Amino acid sequence: MHFATPFPIFLTLSVTLSGVSAYPRHDSRALVCYENNALRALERFSSVAATFCPKYLSATAVAVPTQFADVQKTAISSACSCFEKTAGTLSPTVATPSATSLTRTPTTSATSTKKTSSSTSASSSSTSTVPTVVATGGSTGGKRGLVYDYTSKTAYGNMFIGASQISFGSNWNSQRAIGSSITLDNSFAFVPTLRVDASLSNNNWVTDATNAINSGSKYLFSSNEPDNAGQANLSVQQAVQVYQKYMNQFQGKVKLATPAVTNGGGSTGLNYLGQFVDACSGCHFDIINIHHYVPRSDLTVDQAVSALKSYIENDVPALQAKHTQLQGLPIMIGEFFLTGASEAEGGEYLQKIMPYLDQKSTVIGYQAFGGLWPGSFISDNGNGLSPAGAAYKNN
Repeated sequence: MHFATPFPIFLTLSVTLSGVSAYPRHDSRALVCYENNALRALERFSSVAATFCPKYLSATAVAVPTQFADVQKTAISSACSCFEKTAGTLSPTVATPSATSLTRTPTTSATSTKKTSSSTSASSSSTSTVPTVVATGGSTGGKRGLVYDYTSKTAYGNMFIGASQISFGSNWNSQRAIGSSITLDNSFAFVPTLRVDASLSNNNWVTDATNAINSGSKYLFSSNEPDNAGQANLSVQQAVQVYQKYMNQFQGKVKLATPAVTNGGGSTGLNYLGQFVDACSGCHFDIINIHHYVPRSDLTVDQAVSALKSYIENDVPALQAKHTQLQGLPIMIGEFFLTGASEAEGGEYLQKIMPYLDQKSTVIGYQAFGGLWPGSFISDNGNGLSPAGAAYKNN
């Protein structure tokens, strides 16, 4: 899941898969506007959307603002419809499910950030010999990680320097720096995420992954939500091909994570991961990477805490019991949160779930989706930490 947005807004959204909510046991819910991934970009720049959307929906010739350049046109139409129905407030208004209106095509830049291209590294062959790995740096602290994207600032990450529980960060791509102005301080290990283009290639992966390992990274993340049409959007066979080509070569040099799946039902989520494991002949895994979002509209803070605990203690072990390749592996929670929570509720949720995650021996790491942008872990004015950010840093 991605698109950085103000805290009360992005937390109102969850992953959707062609009109199906990615909540466990909520697969049959109707698609609602507050679950529209593309809407996040519009809500992030609501004043621009308020002028742009009416013209766009009325078929008036209007240029797509640069802020929305990475959103597919079909998704913009759906998002604008939701934006107008909710008056920009993201109240849960029912929309008509449409697989095409929500689907973003896979990125055509293997080294772009999660929203825009920012590749600066030289290309290296995907089939080249893996360079010798010599770890020389990076934090060795706690289990927590920070997520950031092109809307973040280096200064935001610097607010977390010295936090004993935070040891790494990731940005859905393979390079620490995003463009020339955004990066994560070297006191945090950077975990690369494998991202491929339309031809299922990433010519920079070997170099980028090796650089990250040499700088202290303990993990490599594989495809991000391949079961989600709005993210990596890979078939099981495509995900297998990508993993075999790019991940296996690092076996024994760093801990390799399975593709990070949503907590959706049906053919998505853990069911997708099970199919992937069965099909991935000769693949090596060290970590099970999962994402977990539940809506505040359905659950209280305490119920959300219980839901994540149950997922870790029941759902994931049930999957492991069926697949010997996954048995005994620790869990990485690459993304999680209580969507739709207020700032205060977001802080409360983290204060209640983090002691459990920190102490749970089967959880090797986690990244709350709070992230390094105003309105999430950073205050709206950008000058300090939000309640959730403060809890993540200090508790």
